[in-house]
Amino acid sequence: MLFAFLSKQVQVERVFYSNSLLGKIAQIIAVAVGGSSLVIGVGSNSNLQLLSRIYAAVGNRGSRKAIVVAMGGSLHDYAHLRPRFINDLSKFSKVFVEAEEMARSLSSEGLKNISVFPNCRVRPKTRKKPSRVDGRLKCLYYSIICPEKGSDIAISVAEELPSLDLDFWGEFCDNEYKTKFLSNIEVLSNCNYRGVYKASYEDVYELISSYDLLLFPSLWKHEGVPGVLVESKIAGVPTIVFNNNFNAEVVVNTKEGLVVDRNDINGFINYVRDLDSDRSKLLALAEGAYKSAERYFLDAYTGELLRAMDCSYKELVD
Repeated sequence: MLFAFLSKQVQVERVFYSNSLLGKIAQIIAVAVGGSSLVIGVGSNSNLQLLSRIYAAVGNRGSRKAIVVAMGGSLHDYAHLRPRFINDLSKFSKVFVEAEEMARSLSSEGLKNISVFPNCRVRPKTRKKPSRVDGRLKCLYYSIICPEKGSDIAISVAEELPSLDLDFWGEFCDNEYKTKFLSNIEVLSNCNYRGVYKASYEDVYELISSYDLLLFPSLWKHEGVPGVLVESKIAGVPTIVFNNNFNAEVVVNTKEGLVVDRNDINGFINYVRDLDSDRSKLLALAEGAYKSAERYFLDAYTGELLRAMDCSYKELVD
């Protein structure tokens, strides 16, 4: 997505990440001696560590800049245990991470080149503004369906609150859990599994906006800035989340959604119950979520990204 967006702003050449060590070294050297800057988009910490080592050794001899766009929510913890990795990261012009807390942690290690580039989306052509909803509360679970992502907790919400409807969209983590999950929701008349939604981003916003409330009870330890939390903002749908990793940074409590203490399942259920009974509060949160999407549009970060690199650059894709 970043590649497609920036290609409209500057000249871009996409270089896919080599599987071999020699290939990685060759790619770094080629950019260092060429006329392009390097943008490394990496989701794997170990791959970024290797690329950083290569760049620190041979890549930073060129006149152009290299930046890193790190994906996921664990780089700060991974780098904390590896001092040489910290030193190698310091050689880049910029290292962009997804959350302010990650940036503060890495900066505390002495890095002065850390900035925040969250899990953004392209601004859609049109957006549907929130409006008051009445009738049965329509809730959405839109994620990988597995215990770590909170699917069992979402089922508990539907069990405790039969006055609402809950739809699940997403892939299953494995077939064994799929069988268990489908068996559990089969006895609940207010629960449905809808399948895997495959469409464009703007279609996703339309899907999410057809619901009143997003349930995101994930407790996954590697959660960064979950894409669905950003997409729900764009769709104008508030979210209930646990205070896990960076969720409280993405969803400002009582303004854009509700943040529940980690592992407080009863609290999560009670927050859903509260919004079901207070539709004015639900609308206020929806309006707050809609406005907060401005923090997650790519165009808000174009200037900083282009300043961090030269206008002609190459992107190395992990």
